[in-house]
Amino acid sequence: MLNILPAFKLDGEFALEQFLKLLLQPQDTNQITTRANDTYRSTQKIHNAIVKVTSIVVGFVIVGSILVGLVLK
Repeated sequence: MLNILPAFKLDGEFALEQFLKLLLQPQDTNQITTRANDTYRSTQKIHNAIVKVTSIVVGFVIVGSILVGLVLK
């Protein structure tokens, strides 16, 4: 379950990238390339933001769990 989280270097990071491409990038191959490049950049920005936020939250949960485990021991 943890592996599918869209966090840094987990499989969810790559699954999220493919999901965003499916949703946000144009399906028409005849569109102007500059618009496709702009869409690709915005997709990458969204992907990077989600991965960073998720990685930070997962990091806090892991560190918090370790600290709580040490204090309650």
